[in-house]
Amino acid sequence: MKKALSKVNWLVLSILAIAMVAINWPIYYYRLMGGTYNDFGSYLVNAYAILAGKPWPVFNQVHPLVQIILAGMSWISRSRIDPFPGMIFLMVACQTVLAIIFYFWLGRLNCRGGDWIRAVLAMSLTLISPLLALVPLDHDYYFGYIVLANYHNPSVLLLRPLALLSFYFAFCVFNKPRNPLWMIIVSAIVLVLSALAKPNYLLCILPALFVLGIFRMIKKQPWDMRFFIFGFALPGVIVLFVQWLLLYGTSSEGIIVNPYIAQYLANYVFWKFLLSILFPLAATILFIKKMVKDPFIWLGWMGFIVSAGLFFLFSESGRAMINGNFSWGTQVMLLLLIVVIVRFCLKLFSEEKTALWKQLLVWGIYLLYVASGVVYYIHCITGKPYA
Repeated sequence: MKKALSKVNWLVLSILAIAMVAINWPIYYYRLMGGTYNDFGSYLVNAYAILAGKPWPVFNQVHPLVQIILAGMSWISRSRIDPFPGMIFLMVACQTVLAIIFYFWLGRLNCRGGDWIRAVLAMSLTLISPLLALVPLDHDYYFGYIVLANYHNPSVLLLRPLALLSFYFAFCVFNKPRNPLWMIIVSAIVLVLSALAKPNYLLCILPALFVLGIFRMIKKQPWDMRFFIFGFALPGVIVLFVQWLLLYGTSSEGIIVNPYIAQYLANYVFWKFLLSILFPLAATILFIKKMVKDPFIWLGWMGFIVSAGLFFLFSESGRAMINGNFSWGTQVMLLLLIVVIVRFCLKLFSEEKTALWKQLLVWGIYLLYVASGVVYYIHCITGKPYA
């Protein structure tokens, strides 16, 4: 442990954390305090209700983690931390922790300035956006795209670092035929917390793990079935069943097959989808022969395919239909897919001789994602609605 910590470049890590606070504090302060249209209000109302011992809507109790954290911060501080500034602090903390996890996930780079490159990439991964090429046509920055940078929904922002941690444990299911018990327990805890933040990641990762597990069995390749059952399947099914009972158990509403919901919510859906996945799609096409050997890539693509299937084929019925709540899964799973693609390309380009045009094409598309993310950030911090 001491040896591992001694290898950490604390200067770079500290500057990364400071940069994340500097980038995120202004925009979340503005989104909460500037009277913009967002989803923060209902979470704050629920946090105040918890503190006052009053009832709050059942459909919000299904994923209560944000509200519980806000109420807990106020209670522990003896009301010195009000939920309003507490929400800003929580959102900035989520983004900062996410960038730090990205930094460690990308791994050490054996080149001059490698730690700084990791830090810049980690920071950029929290900012990237799909290519906003169709904005001049419909003036829409959000609907139809698979949005990666989110400045209006607290539960998906809390979900992302939890999903990233859980995704690492999901990889371990296929990396070793048997993992230690403590890892299984931690995986189950992180998975449940992710569902209490927002259940969309869980809805995607369980089918992805199941399909890849069956594939491994057919190919007679080893995988840790015990890890899958007790670290993912059992806790995941239990928490999803409880959430389903709370949300739909006494209601006439539910989940329906609705392949037209995406077209109802936005224009140019096919082209926006293509612009959203252009980076991972191009990289995969270029390096498909090498990527098929990487379990992270398999898991990333399978999870994203499941998320896209849920969004494009299903919706909730009733009042929640137009909310597009299955879209949250595509946002989280596409971000995870992009991270594993970036990680793969960094390792490939540093260890093997790769054609320069391929490197330029991959990083060129990624830079367009970063540029779109900067445009979206400016859009959201200059008085515009998030969409």
